[in-house]
Amino acid sequence: MKTILHCLLLATGLAFAGATSLAQTAARDVPDDLRAAIENLRSDVNAFKIRVLNEALQMTGPEAEKFWPIYRQYEQDLAKVANQKIDLLREFHGRCASDTLGNDAANSIAQRWLKNV
Repeated sequence: MKTILHCLLLATGLAFAGATSLAQTAARDVPDDLRAAIENLRSDVNAFKIRVLNEALQMTGPEAEKFWPIYRQYEQDLAKVANQKIDLLREFHGRCASDTLGNDAANSIAQRWLKNV
């Protein structure tokens, strides 16, 4: 049961992180209707994760009061990491497109990616 829960949490965490990153990226790069769709996806994924966690953990009131603030902070931290990775991917893409990706730049991007994990 714990393995299934861990896998589910990991999968939903990755999906939410991606949706969060896409939603924040959308604010800069896409039309309003697509931004709204991404925000809806993000909201749906978050609601699903919360529902699964509530069902799986079955916390008491005091437990939930301790857990949810920590969980929200974890989600915020995860979103920051995902956003940093997207920024690195954009930098990589931009350098490839402009043919300015030398060994030093590639090494720098790789090092920052690995520090971000």
